Amino acid sequence: MTPRIFILAGLLLLALPDSGADAQSSTTVPKTPTGSSDFTATPPPPPPPGGGSGVPDDPAGGGSVPGGPTFPDPATGTVPPPTTPPTVVTPAFVTPETPTVPVPTPGAATAVADELLVVSRSIAEATALAQALAPRGYRVLRRQPLNFLGGALTAFRLPPGQSLGGAVTELRQDFPEHIVAPNGLLTPAATEPAAQLYAKTLIGWRAAPAKCQAAQPIGLIDTPVDMKHPALSGQKLASRSFLPAGMKPGSAEHGTAVAALLIGKAGDPSFGGLLPGTALQHANVFHATDDRPAVATVERVVAAVDWLGGGGIRLVNMSLETGSNPVLDFAMGSAADKGMILVAAAGNGGKDAPPAYPAAHPAVIAVTAIDADARIYKKANRGDYIDLAAPGVDVWAAKAGGGGSYRSGTSFAVPFVVAAIAIEQSATPGATAKQLLAHLRAGAQDLGAKGHDPIYGDGMLTAPKSCGGTAASN
Repeated sequence: MTPRIFILAGLLLLALPDSGADAQSSTTVPKTPTGSSDFTATPPPPPPPGGGSGVPDDPAGGGSVPGGPTFPDPATGTVPPPTTPPTVVTPAFVTPETPTVPVPTPGAATAVADELLVVSRSIAEATALAQALAPRGYRVLRRQPLNFLGGALTAFRLPPGQSLGGAVTELRQDFPEHIVAPNGLLTPAATEPAAQLYAKTLIGWRAAPAKCQAAQPIGLIDTPVDMKHPALSGQKLASRSFLPAGMKPGSAEHGTAVAALLIGKAGDPSFGGLLPGTALQHANVFHATDDRPAVATVERVVAAVDWLGGGGIRLVNMSLETGSNPVLDFAMGSAADKGMILVAAAGNGGKDAPPAYPAAHPAVIAVTAIDADARIYKKANRGDYIDLAAPGVDVWAAKAGGGGSYRSGTSFAVPFVVAAIAIEQSATPGATAKQLLAHLRAGAQDLGAKGHDPIYGDGMLTAPKSCGGTAASN
């Protein structure tokens, strides 16, 4: 299966706090306010073996094909085969206006009710579209060039009384040369049961051996990160917020946990990261509402991908999910075409849930979660789009404000695959995303039905040889 592409409509992070102690449950994990603390918690005693999942094997095969979307043909409205990326545009921003963001229903891919996103080939075309839509009552809220992805992204306010679905249909019919989609919402995916420090041992990852280092920085699109946490203080971590002025940042719990799993300080038995010496470029795209600790929009995710790509980042961790969206799809495809490797959480909707995006996009690598006994996470999505499995149930991770907690969710499995790709990427700088994924698949430990299946993909990730791996094979 090849990597998959991001789709920009509405995004939901994959992690929510779990009210119970069931090690088999997991949901989206929101971020909480950042803070600082000198306290380093000692993990509580592990529970009895077997807590965390337990789903029977499902014998089925599957795969995916890489590639990304291009702009529709103006005459026919159909999408032609990939061509040369659109010309890079020069900046021409519109003064931002803070959007009114509704609270999404848990598990549903919702969107900002009174906003619409449009991707145009250039700022000039975006300006012309705005002029054509003004008499209809559409108002430009924000506009930005996509210098890495190509084109321009505009957020419109809908005319009074216009429904979102009606607006999408109207603009797609009247302006087929533009990509039109709702400004979708996303949430994190994680929980807090009880477990043990098993993750690195399960896949054979040793504690930061000298050769286990990534040469290139990694990108992270997530909630805020507590940069004062002892596991992250002093690490190579840079951050940028994509929230409008005055908007309340989302909880930092999720982002702090994922960042520490990737680059937590070496030598810390509880919080030592997979790649403690690697630089991490973080984009915060999540805000908080009265009833939701962390919510993102497709617009912000696309802007973050464009920013990371423009800064030279070619490997990105995305522990978030939403439904299929044409704007997000454009961003994932365009980024992949330009050499960016995108890795995303498979989703925490359960075995009957529809595919989660961006993980289900053909250009994005989808990662599911397993427990200490290599059993699938109870709430993990299933589907032919699943590529690999990694530890993501009852994983001990840093907590905003200091200390740590056990987390579950496909969100927390993603850093393990990202770290492995970063190592392989450093060893073979010219390798493509497809080649790197094929290498990881070849070394994966087969789980469930023989060969690729919709539960475990190609099986459990094993650590690269330079990080302690032993070249296990399907």
